[in-house]
Amino acid sequence: MRKNKFFIAGLVTVFVALVSLTLVSSTWAKYTSTAEGHDNARVAYWGFGESTELSIDGLFTDVYAVGVDSADGEDVVAPGTTGSATFKFAFAKGQGDTIEAPEVDYTLKLEATGSCAADLDARLVWKLDGVDCADFDDLLAKLNALDGDETYEAGELPEAFGVGKTHTISWEWAFSVDAAGDVLDTTLGNADALAEVEINIEVTATQIQ
Repeated sequence: MRKNKFFIAGLVTVFVALVSLTLVSSTWAKYTSTAEGHDNARVAYWGFGESTELSIDGLFTDVYAVGVDSADGEDVVAPGTTGSATFKFAFAKGQGDTIEAPEVDYTLKLEATGSCAADLDARLVWKLDGVDCADFDDLLAKLNALDGDETYEAGELPEAFGVGKTHTISWEWAFSVDAAGDVLDTTLGNADALAEVEINIEVTATQIQ
């Protein structure tokens, strides 16, 4: 009986010791390491609008005198007439007033093409942004130069196509005041194949890597 008491007492002592050891061990120091990572991003701002708003349809009209339309409804030029058209390459400044330039590198290319019959070109005066051009080819050259360096870094805007920048093409066929001019104009107006003028402008912005 006495031995059983000693045995039970020993078991209790061992049990208590084990429980105490477990409780105490939770307060002992141990190695622990934690690492956490996070990242987020938004789409880089482009800026140039999908619609270029580069319409020059009004440069020529079918009205060659006040209230008088061309017979076939086609656009015409004639002595004493003038015309102009303003264009721009749209910039969608929609991400806040502080963002005005693309956040990526890009190229911007303006390509102006067209033709003007030589005898007609000799009678017309062309201007770009109010500055006289030597002739139609000079007008095209000045238009093509508007794209500047063509390659631009993120945050950079072409000088000629920043926010709100516009350009105006204009022409004038002066009314003749001398007999020689009358002859030239009359010859143009009575030709079997009437002289024509045409101009096309395309501006393209493209992201580069």
